[in-house]
Amino acid sequence: MAVQTDSAPEALIRKLEEKLSRFNEIESLLNDPAVLSNSQRLVALSKEKGQLDPIVEKYREYRKAADAVGELKQMAENKGDRDMAELAEAEIPEAREKAHGLLESLKDEFVAAEDNAVDSFFLELRAGTGGDEAGLFTGNLLRCIGVTASRNAGGST
Repeated sequence: MAVQTDSAPEALIRKLEEKLSRFNEIESLLNDPAVLSNSQRLVALSKEKGQLDPIVEKYREYRKAADAVGELKQMAENKGDRDMAELAEAEIPEAREKAHGLLESLKDEFVAAEDNAVDSFFLELRAGTGGDEAGLFTGNLLRCIGVTASRNAGGST
C-alpha cells in the first residue's frame, strides 16, 4: 500500500516500500527452521533486520499519519454532517504538519541508516614505483589516515 502526501517524493516512498518489503521478508525468514539452524545466515539476517528496524518503524508511523490526513480530507468533504466536516477541516493542518515532520525525520533516519550500513572496510596502501620516496610517502599517508581515523572515533589496525 503506497502512501503519499503532497510533499512526499515518489522515489523516496518507493524506496521505503522496498525497505518495508525486505523487512517483512526477513521477519518471515527468521521464523524459518532452515535459517534458524544456519548460524551464519541467522546472524546476517538479524544484522540486516536491526539496520532496517528504525527506518521501518518510522515509516509505519508516517503511513499512519498520512492515512489520517486522507481520512480527515474525506470527512471534510462530507457535506452531510457539517459539524464533523468543520472539525475535520480544522484538524487537517495539524495532521499535515505531523506527517511532514515524520517525513523529515524519516529522511534523516534513512540517510543515517545508509551511512551506518558500512561497518568497516580495508584500505591497501602500496609504495609502488618510485623507490624510497614512494615508501616514505606511503608511510606518511598511513600515519595521516590513522590519526584521522582515531580522531573521528574510527579505528585503524
